[in-house]
Amino acid sequence: MTLPHGILWRPEWAPQHSDGREKRSDAPAAAAQKTGAAEAKVPPKGGATPPPQSCGWEQFAMIGAMFAILYFLMIRPGQKQEKALKAMRAALSKGDVVVTSSGLHGTVHSVDEQAQTVTIQTDPEGRNRLTFDMASIGRKVDRDAPAAKETKKLDNGKPT
Repeated sequence: MTLPHGILWRPEWAPQHSDGREKRSDAPAAAAQKTGAAEAKVPPKGGATPPPQSCGWEQFAMIGAMFAILYFLMIRPGQKQEKALKAMRAALSKGDVVVTSSGLHGTVHSVDEQAQTVTIQTDPEGRNRLTFDMASIGRKVDRDAPAAKETKKLDNGKPT
């Protein structure tokens, strides 16, 4: 019998039945069986102990803990952020200073809830108006923020 490359033969792997009968190397256990006493634990030959048997529920508990960590660290914060973004888009009104997801700054001129579009005014005179899907609005800019000072002139089409 030849073994695949990289596997070494160990005496613990030797067959236990050579001539069809079981070899008895553990005399104390055999004597205990004959007398009806409880079987004595005898370590296997070579001094090696078998690996402990693990329960299936421990493995399932670890997998469940990993999914719980994944949920609380990755999925739940993303859901919260998406919910806040949808609420911000639903609350858009005329005069809000916004930035689109592509980076265009402007003031909301009109909101069409039916078509889910937003018309953004990009110049102080109100001549340039662009229509975007409501989903393309990335964030609302605070009026007191430094980035809003440039677009603050666009309120009501008149410079302040």
